Amino acid sequence: MDRIFDLSQPIREETPCTFRTASAVPQVRYSEGESHGVIFITSRIDNLHSNTCTHIDFPGHLSEFGSRFYNSVGAYPLSRFVGPVAILDFSFKLAAIESYFNEGGEFTVDAGDEERMLSFLSALNELEIRASDLSACAEQMNISLNSLKGVLIYSGLSRFWKYQTVESWNYIYFFNPFFSPDACQLILDSKLSFVGIDSLQVEHPVINYGGDELPVVLHPQCRKYISEKLELLESAANHRIFLGHDVLIYENLLIPRELAGRLVRFSGVPLNLQIPGLDDNALTRPYAYLST
Repeated sequence: MDRIFDLSQPIREETPCTFRTASAVPQVRYSEGESHGVIFITSRIDNLHSNTCTHIDFPGHLSEFGSRFYNSVGAYPLSRFVGPVAILDFSFKLAAIESYFNEGGEFTVDAGDEERMLSFLSALNELEIRASDLSACAEQMNISLNSLKGVLIYSGLSRFWKYQTVESWNYIYFFNPFFSPDACQLILDSKLSFVGIDSLQVEHPVINYGGDELPVVLHPQCRKYISEKLELLESAANHRIFLGHDVLIYENLLIPRELAGRLVRFSGVPLNLQIPGLDDNALTRPYAYLST
């Protein structure tokens, strides 16, 4: 018997889990209309951004790739979003940083402890998912990457999702496993349609830092470390690789522990929004079928 799992974060009239300061609270409004002697109610949701909660990044999310592949979100064939998907378990990667956070996911390092801060920044490198890691997972699951429609990363971070704006350095949800350049290349070589993760992004977490966050970059050595790391990472390097080759990216997925390390049938289709220029990202309610 098949089981169906909803892989989306609910959209509520609250700020989704984010570190951005801009308001992104969906708000419901109603209007009345009369037809054939009956009053009908129609709802409207304001401030419902296309990158709120669980969504897909399309090439147009980066302006340099806008309309390069398809003119709009709805112009993509449905086959791009449906098929066999491997949910790869990389939750063990978080062991490298868990000691720097409390059980609620809040950063616990003392602001004045430069050595501990540097230790934390260095530990972020252990979150990297390399090509060899992808290959090892595929071998363990007895699958071939090029037989899949896509891969989703299970980090276990979706349990820390909350409807609140928090500082980017202060909450574990924003410290996700990320793809190395050779892992990105393996995904391209495997002709995958998409990748996804149960967290904010697929980039190195350091790109969240603008250089003035405290207390993480309070110390000169921490600031120097981040500056050098950003020079190596470029800006949103993995987005540039994936979206530049029309590999779509699912973000803020809600993946239950029991799907980690499993092969599932997946569907993650966006709305049929064939509006010219609408090619950046789109809300979706993906789900997975698991045969039992």
